[in-house]
Amino acid sequence: MVSNCGGAGGPDTYWDEIAHAVLLPWGASWHEDPNDTSSPLVQLGGKVLVWTSWDDDTARGGHPYMTYVFDPNNLGTSVILEAPILMNTGGPLPDDSGIFCSGHTWMLDENQKPKLLVVGGSRHGAAAPLALEKAFTFDPNAATASVAWSDDPADLPVPNWYPSVITYGVGNPVTSFRPIVFGGSGVVPLTFNVGCGPVSGSSYYFQYDRWWTLPTSSGPWTVEGAPDTYYWQQYPRSLFLSDRTILSFGSAIVCEAGLEPAVPSNVSADAFAQYGTPEGEFGGNPVNRVDVSGMTRTHPITSPSGVGGWEYANVVLMHTLKNRSVYQTNLSNYDLDRVIIHGGAQDAFEDYNPASGSTNGLIEVREWQNSQLELETPALEPRLFGTFVALPDGSILAMGGRRKVTEPDYINEVARFWPATPTTTGTWEAMQSRPIVGTSLSYGDYATPRGYHSTGLLLQDGRVALMGGRHEDNIEFSAANSIHSVEVFAPPYTFESNRLKITGGIAPLTYGTEVGFNVNRPERVVYACLIGLGSVTHHFDYNGRYVELMTSTSSVPNGKDVKVWVPDAELLPEGPYLLFVVEERSVPGVPLVRVPSMLGRFVTVTF
Repeated sequence: MVSNCGGAGGPDTYWDEIAHAVLLPWGASWHEDPNDTSSPLVQLGGKVLVWTSWDDDTARGGHPYMTYVFDPNNLGTSVILEAPILMNTGGPLPDDSGIFCSGHTWMLDENQKPKLLVVGGSRHGAAAPLALEKAFTFDPNAATASVAWSDDPADLPVPNWYPSVITYGVGNPVTSFRPIVFGGSGVVPLTFNVGCGPVSGSSYYFQYDRWWTLPTSSGPWTVEGAPDTYYWQQYPRSLFLSDRTILSFGSAIVCEAGLEPAVPSNVSADAFAQYGTPEGEFGGNPVNRVDVSGMTRTHPITSPSGVGGWEYANVVLMHTLKNRSVYQTNLSNYDLDRVIIHGGAQDAFEDYNPASGSTNGLIEVREWQNSQLELETPALEPRLFGTFVALPDGSILAMGGRRKVTEPDYINEVARFWPATPTTTGTWEAMQSRPIVGTSLSYGDYATPRGYHSTGLLLQDGRVALMGGRHEDNIEFSAANSIHSVEVFAPPYTFESNRLKITGGIAPLTYGTEVGFNVNRPERVVYACLIGLGSVTHHFDYNGRYVELMTSTSSVPNGKDVKVWVPDAELLPEGPYLLFVVEERSVPGVPLVRVPSMLGRFVTVTF
């Protein structure tokens, strides 16, 4: 299904492309059987929150930076957006909130309710982009839209543009989770006289060599990291691992754009000098590892030759089972910390062309194993600016993007990657022969080329929404360059008949415990999985996490059909997830396929 986003004012009302998209555990109406439009509707959740690079002030009565909510199960032909949630009227957020280019992730509040944390961003206007220090939360269960956004917690102590934010575990064993902010850039007036070089006569770019944590729900933020270390990147792909460290794959460093350093007193010249020369294999995309117990960083982590370069790449973290027929209450049956990196480019800065490296996309797929990256089965073709979405059958869907940084050579093909299991190697599958939902006579490529800013979200029924993006480089930020539509792709398992259903009875999932729930055909369940609710910006999902769960139908308490053992907190940051059960079927011509339940159920994982 392809829908143009017209906004509340009608299909002719202009707003810029979707740049940020979040799956909400709230609000949508779904058919109990997604293949049967006459089946009963169920109210389980699953609306989508989006916001754009910025809105046209005149089209919105002078109200820029609005957020919108839509129901992916009820997409019209033009106007799909519900009444916008204004960020500067009808709510507490100021007019200059500017949450474009922000970082965001799910967390739980003091009442164990899911909240979306949004940090940093930029306000674009007549002057150069201005980095902002704002931090906000969005409550998906607010009584009215006007109070959904809150100006909490405290602001960051510095302006930050393109930061990454996740939650990390505190303690050994982990006893709580806190937000942590990495990377980003400052864009400040010239009078600050800091940074790595001037952008124009009125502002400076500069990178940070520190990072920030939020010890309490209200703040203030705490600066972390020793001085004179290394510059962080924009949007570093950061993941909390089971060993209670954070692995972070670098992205763009603005200071690499041929600018001379103007080093402030708290950043050493040596720190900048790392990036002042050709970067070789890493292409300015180093790997960092942070030990959260002491907030110390190891940088860079070396990797075998040929596996570097992950600018514009995508990352998914997986904890998979070694044997799905085993049920036990410990982690010995897990392959842990499988970080899958797909695509990207060698060079670190889109508008910079150093002598080393290549601005073309990479076909490499890399997996973090034994504290280093290993090459896996190469992708079918290079891809940057695309999305990488973990599916409940254990595969990862690649959509959107293009083959080169500097040329609009788009990829309209959907493909998926099957990560290696203990008995197989990773494989790719081209999916041109599967229809886009709503276009049954049109097979093959998705309809719209989608470049920079494209976003992809796993929906509650196992389909994937592909949104936003741009067409070209040379008219960046223009209306003609923006893509104002949503497409929904149905993976092959959605066409299977007689699929499993989770029928209810799910309690909150508590770490290290067994939880029972009801399934219509429990004897067919092979395993379950938890998938983090999508929180995507600039084609990177902060909650890109897939965790398999061992299941059993033996000795299930309280009249339930199936039980799962919930792993320790080191594997799952607390927050909202989608829970699926999965069966395995033999299909003619295919030895075995995994078929997930019709609708995932929203669950909360906590202590």
